[in-house]
Amino acid sequence: MRKVSADIPYLYEHNGFYLYRQAIPNHLRHAADKRREIKSSLRTSSRSEAIRLYGEADIAAEERLKLLEKNGSAKEPLPFEVYAAQAASRGHKLVDLSKIVAKPRLLFKTASEWRKTKSRDPFLFNSFFNASERDTLLSKLVEHYEVRDDYRLNKLNDNARRKHLNPRKLAINTLIDHLGVDKPVSELTREDARSFHAFLQKQIHDEKIVENTANKYLMHIRTLISGFYKQHDIDEETVFEKLNFKEDDDESNTSVYSIEFIKRRWLTGNPFENMNDCARALLFAMIDTGCGYKELCGLDPHKDINLRHKVPHIIIRANKTRGTKTKFRKRVIPLIGLALKAFQEFPQGFTRYADPNGPDNASNAIRKFLNENNLNESDDHSPRGLRHLFADRMREHDIPEELQIRLMGHKFKGTTPKYGHGHQLRTTQNFLKRLENDFK
Repeated sequence: MRKVSADIPYLYEHNGFYLYRQAIPNHLRHAADKRREIKSSLRTSSRSEAIRLYGEADIAAEERLKLLEKNGSAKEPLPFEVYAAQAASRGHKLVDLSKIVAKPRLLFKTASEWRKTKSRDPFLFNSFFNASERDTLLSKLVEHYEVRDDYRLNKLNDNARRKHLNPRKLAINTLIDHLGVDKPVSELTREDARSFHAFLQKQIHDEKIVENTANKYLMHIRTLISGFYKQHDIDEETVFEKLNFKEDDDESNTSVYSIEFIKRRWLTGNPFENMNDCARALLFAMIDTGCGYKELCGLDPHKDINLRHKVPHIIIRANKTRGTKTKFRKRVIPLIGLALKAFQEFPQGFTRYADPNGPDNASNAIRKFLNENNLNESDDHSPRGLRHLFADRMREHDIPEELQIRLMGHKFKGTTPKYGHGHQLRTTQNFLKRLENDFK
């Protein structure tokens, strides 16, 4: 038996046929029932065909080693697609067991092929007979989600994609840790779900998490499972349905700044003298637009900032830099008061924070400056509260409810927005100018 090439480490040739062989590390051999290697015939004498099949065998082998490393046992099940890769490496296709049983001729043929292997390896057996292609392990749900929503996730930059996926990975990993095993989705029970719900309830009681965090765990798990079900035409509810925690009606506990505090502490004297000018202007732009860091830092200076228009305005919309949280977040905001001055100072936008990590860097810099210079109204306040203050100010100045909803980027529950073009830009500007009186 000889190794074919140093560039293809686990491909061997013996008596004119090719095999895949990878040694199992010493510390994993006990868990692998004392096997010394993962060995699989590629069932071909063609070098080019062997190289093609090698990739499938390598995928299957690596997944087996990962399972041994993670669970310390070779008996835990792997996803259907891993066994399918093993089957493909031997030149046959793994078919859903229910389909095999439904066709006696296919059943006899598959059984005959299995007997020819003369193997007792349960992994190899599962590459001939496996329960369902419509099943997967919990740990694989995020990967399925990434493939399923690839067209949408590819619009995100690396940082945004990571921040989008990490909460979903955390929710699944927390569930797996609680169950103590990486279960196939089909084996999840309502008892598992209730047990996890009780675990989260204790976490809330011990003040390790809050209700909102627990609900997000449950939401991510539900949507990942239901998305997988939909992908495979499985008409079932998840076992996590209707398991939630009641949250406070405190708008995520965001503390809203008072107008009096901003006038007295931010607009009197020069308290921001030692803050970099870009961060200061960004903070003041938030006050009179109600926008968040991502929205303001991600503006396209050529298309989204219009200072020369008869009504100076910005356009919040998806572009090559970032997307929008929902389709309702796309909106046009006339610039008034402090926001207009901020953009006049930085007509190309807040370029210091325009890169993918910019919103996070801006948030950290501003929060740190406010805390270190006693410019927060309380320990519970943060610049996020400026968005809520903007909403309160619009209500106080009797701005029409529909316009308030549009400017905040919220979904309007009635039918009015479906008709006409909405308020003209000049009309919106005139309404918003009422807010300038707050800081005079």
